[in-house]
Amino acid sequence: MAKDALEQLYSVWQGEVAISCNFILGLPFDTKEMMQAQHDWICNSPAVDSLLVHPFYIWRVKDAASILKSAELFGYYRDTGKSDNPRQIDWVSKETSFEEMCVLAEHYRHDFAERKGSLLGGSANSFITGILMRDYTIKQMREIPLSERGPAFQRVIEERYNYTVSRLIA
Repeated sequence: MAKDALEQLYSVWQGEVAISCNFILGLPFDTKEMMQAQHDWICNSPAVDSLLVHPFYIWRVKDAASILKSAELFGYYRDTGKSDNPRQIDWVSKETSFEEMCVLAEHYRHDFAERKGSLLGGSANSFITGILMRDYTIKQMREIPLSERGPAFQRVIEERYNYTVSRLIA
């Protein structure tokens, strides 16, 4: 259903708006096959311009112990204790682990950018996209090759830095 909705939006807007997808990898009961099929569709769809993908996080909160003890509900069965962040639970499920999902998320981000081959495909950061949209149309952003991303991103980073510095001085 979501695929149909994205394709309909793409058809209605005729490519004049950027469509970004945001995904969490490692949700309970997701399989690697399901995640790969979803990723392949996103990469091959002309409707999707940018992708933000990251692993599922479990935070140490008051009820974290109940989450880890309830594998039948949540799909996680132990905390590996490997996380650098003391608030984060480095979970493991029967299908995968948090570490694997971190690696997969990075792979999907790079793969998406490579397959799309454009500046817009390489970023789902709304701040950067917003600044770029002042200078480029969506169509132009799609046509910027990966080899030319550096100068455009550098300009955005400098602009963001200068804005931050000016706010601190004021």
